[in-house]
Amino acid sequence: MAGVDDLYERIADEGVQRLQRSAEYYGIALGAVCGLGPRAEEVIREMVKSGVDVNHRHHKNGWTAMMFAARYGGEHAAGIMKVLVEAGAGADANTPASYGDTEDTALMIAAEHGGEHAAGMMRVLISAGANVNKAGDHGQTALIRAARFGREHAAGMMRLLLDAGADANEEGYDEDGDDYKSALMWAAHYGGEHAAGMMRVIMGAGAGAAVNELNYDYMTALMYAAQYGGEHAAGMM
Repeated sequence: MAGVDDLYERIADEGVQRLQRSAEYYGIALGAVCGLGPRAEEVIREMVKSGVDVNHRHHKNGWTAMMFAARYGGEHAAGIMKVLVEAGAGADANTPASYGDTEDTALMIAAEHGGEHAAGMMRVLISAGANVNKAGDHGQTALIRAARFGREHAAGMMRLLLDAGADANEEGYDEDGDDYKSALMWAAHYGGEHAAGMMRVIMGAGAGAAVNELNYDYMTALMYAAQYGGEHAAGMM
C-alpha cells in the first residue's frame, strides 16, 4: 500500500489539521489511521469533521476505511468501525472488480484476518446492515472464510453469522478455480483440531446444513474429514 507506512508518522507528528485535503490523500490516510490503535477513533472523528469521505476508496486496491479497519484494526477495530458507521460508512461495500482485487467486504476480511477480535467486528458490521451471504473472492462468503481461516475463533464467528441468516450450504471454490465446498466441507478439510467444534455449530444451528451433499468433486463433508482430518477425523465423524 503506497504511502500508508509514511502516513503513520505524519498523522502522529503533524496532527490531522495539517493533512493535505485531497480526496485521494484522505482515502489513503483513513486506511493508515485504522492502524493507529487507541488513537484511531479520535483521529477519525477529527478527519470526519474536516469533511473526509469515509467511503472513499484507496486508489490502488479499492479498499474503504472499513476494510482497512477489519484488516489492521486489531483489538480497536470494532470501536473504529462504530465511528465509521456513525459517520456514514457503508458496512457492505465490495472491493470493485475493476481494481483487480478480490471483491471482498469488511465482513469477509474480518472473518479471515480478525482472529480473536473478529466476532466483535462482525457484530458491528451485521448491525450496520452487512449482508452475511454476499460472496467475494472465489465465491467465498464470510462463513466459508471463517471455516477456512478462523481456527480456534471460527466457531464463535460461525455462530454469529448463522444467527444472522448465513446460508450454511453456499459453496465457494479454491484458488485453482475448482474444488467447490460448503462451510462444512471447508471445516472438515482445513479445520484440524478445531473442525469438530465448527461442524457442531453448523449442524446444530438449525441452518439446514446438507451433510450428505456431494460437491463438484463428488465429495461430502464426511469424505473430507476421512481424507484430511488425520488424528482429528474421528471427532468430526
